[in-house]
Amino acid sequence: ERRPRSRRSESRHLPAFETERRGGTVVRADATPENLRLLYAIMAYDRKQHIHLLTMLHSAVSMCEGGLRVTILLYTADSNPYTPKELAELRALCDSCTGRTGGTLALENIAVDGALKFDATMQHRKEFLRRIDEYDLFVYSEDDVHIELRHVAAYVEASSHLAQSEDGHKY
Repeated sequence: ERRPRSRRSESRHLPAFETERRGGTVVRADATPENLRLLYAIMAYDRKQHIHLLTMLHSAVSMCEGGLRVTILLYTADSNPYTPKELAELRALCDSCTGRTGGTLALENIAVDGALKFDATMQHRKEFLRRIDEYDLFVYSEDDVHIELRHVAAYVEASSHLAQSEDGHKY
């Protein structure tokens, strides 16, 4: 016997919170540009795409300057981990966010076992679930997929539209 669908889906993993409409976007009622929190996981299996990773970090700085509080989880399964000098370069790039609009940017480097191979790309799921109550938005990308502030803004806009749509109009 199938249970009827409710308009608001219930999940044992997702916390309930009040939302409100601001312009064309539905956001947490307590959200301001200074406290929208983004957990951004990037899988850099090796350093073959390092130049793209730097571009992605520049975009994360832009997100920070846009008011988001961003934490980057940089996963690597490289057998040659980042040297202290390379990590300092990445951190310096992240530290270039001025925070004028209340944004912040933090970088966490997480090494995963290279033997995981393709399963290494799934390690972020555990961390997302562990931190589900600490963040508002979650993004996963590999180190050659560029995500910008405009992409995050478009996602938030589309999510607000879908949240107000009837089930049949969501697909």
